[in-house]
Amino acid sequence: MVNIKIQFAKELKEKIRNVEPFSKIGQWSHAFFLDFRGSDDYKFIKLLLDLHTMEEGEGFELSYEELEKIADDLIEEELKKPDPNIEKSATILDETWLMCPDCIDAWESASKSAMVICPKCNQIFHNPRFQKDRSPNKNRPKC
Repeated sequence: MVNIKIQFAKELKEKIRNVEPFSKIGQWSHAFFLDFRGSDDYKFIKLLLDLHTMEEGEGFELSYEELEKIADDLIEEELKKPDPNIEKSATILDETWLMCPDCIDAWESASKSAMVICPKCNQIFHNPRFQKDRSPNKNRPKC
């Protein structure tokens, strides 16, 4: 199952890369809102409606840099939380490298978030370092 907020953020980043007009991004955001409006995630719904106002034209538009930051912040926020719908974990190769269990790509990651995204195939996985850092034995004194 795809995390809807990460999907939204990735699609927003793609629209920014394609330099789509702000009015089109506003329309797209409204369509996303219509699919998501039954949710109780009021912060995300407000974000979708705020972006929808860009459809109104100048004065309502955000810069591409502001939109990029919104997308990055949304992804970062979502990666902090473990996703029970995702079963797979990335594989630890060494102290700084992880490997994707799907495409076998390896990447350097210092992330301590619960979830990581493979930069090659864009799949989301549990971060194996997240559990290690929260192990109950970590802070126990050694005998």
